[in-house]
Amino acid sequence: MKQPVVNIVVLVFVTSLIVATADARQPAEVEVLNRWVGDWKSEVVIKPSRWIPEERRWIEANEVQWVFERHMHMLLIKNHNEDQENLALQRYNPQRMKYEMWSYGPDVSSYYLGDWDAQSTTMTWEYVDFGAGITGRIVDRFIGEGKWTQSAILKDKKGDVLLDIRVARTRTGQRAKKDDGG
Repeated sequence: MKQPVVNIVVLVFVTSLIVATADARQPAEVEVLNRWVGDWKSEVVIKPSRWIPEERRWIEANEVQWVFERHMHMLLIKNHNEDQENLALQRYNPQRMKYEMWSYGPDVSSYYLGDWDAQSTTMTWEYVDFGAGITGRIVDRFIGEGKWTQSAILKDKKGDVLLDIRVARTRTGQRAKKDDGG
């Protein structure tokens, strides 16, 4: 009777060790997303454009953490000036061999496909238009330890700038990279 119990305990231990080892290893494409994980202070500047004719500036807080058993991460954006929250989800899609980002706000949502350039530590997100004739690009550039800049431009069919955003982010805290809870 003792031997089957010992075998079960050993089997459970070995299985949990294998699962833990597998979880610790991430494909290089997924590992790239760890750069975003953490707490960030963001200085946002919206340049004059068709949608926002006057320049606007504010500070916001961003929280980025892994969710869904590390299959994607969630970026929560809190704009303290307007007491507004936005949400973005990012992941690597191995079937497409592209990064994907879904962005949600109170009255808008958008979808982007991204490509990572390791040499320049830059992710370029291309806006996916669903028939409105809008083109757009977001460029995330990691410029040093704990610093990340972002530029976003959306244009209409004629090439007129609809939205032009510049963001400088500074890390204020590190979240756990190995679990879902951050």
